[in-house]
Amino acid sequence: MPKSPEQFQAQRDERRERIKAEAMALFAHEGFAQVSVSRIAAAVGMSKGLLYSYFASKDDLVKEIVMDSVRKLMAVYELRDSRGRLDDEAMRFVLGKSMELLRASPENWRLYMAMVLQPQVLALVMPELAPIAAPLMAELVGFFAERGAPKPAVEARLLSAMMDGISLNYILDPENFPLDESIDRVLELYGLKA
Repeated sequence: MPKSPEQFQAQRDERRERIKAEAMALFAHEGFAQVSVSRIAAAVGMSKGLLYSYFASKDDLVKEIVMDSVRKLMAVYELRDSRGRLDDEAMRFVLGKSMELLRASPENWRLYMAMVLQPQVLALVMPELAPIAAPLMAELVGFFAERGAPKPAVEARLLSAMMDGISLNYILDPENFPLDESIDRVLELYGLKA
C-alpha cells in the first residue's frame, strides 16, 4: 500500500532530523572540515545522492543545525513588557527558560558548542547569526540603560558573557555544576531576585 502524502512527509522529516543529529555529532567529534558528505551519508545509512536530496551541501546542513538551535533559544526571548521592552520579570523568565533548555538536553548543547565554535563553522554561520544577535544585544543595552547603569553596553556584554560561561560549564559537567545557584547569583548581582 502506498504511503499517504502525510506519511511520506513524516518519514522525510524524520530522516532530515536523523541526518542533522548524526552530522552534528560527527562535526563535534571529528571536526567540520574533516567530515565529508559521504561520511555523513554512511552514518545515517543512505547514499550520498539521497542525502543531497535533503541538503544541498555540507555548508547548508551545518547552517540548518545551528539555526535550529538558535531558533529554540530565540523563542525564549519573545517575552516583552507592555512597552515592547524587557522588564525585570521578563528578564528573570528569559534567564530561567534559557537554563531549562540546557537542562533538558545538555549532551545536545555540548555537541552544538563543540561544533559551532570551530572557526570554519563560525565563519559560515556568522552572517546569519549577526542580524539575530544585534537586536537582542540592543534590547539588553536598553534594559540596563533604563535601570540607570553607567555603562549599559558593558553590562549587556557582561551578562551575556556570564550566561555563556554558566552554560558552557553546565554542559561540560551537568552532574556537578551548580546551575540553579549560579543563576540565582546572577539574579542577585543585577537586583532581579524575586
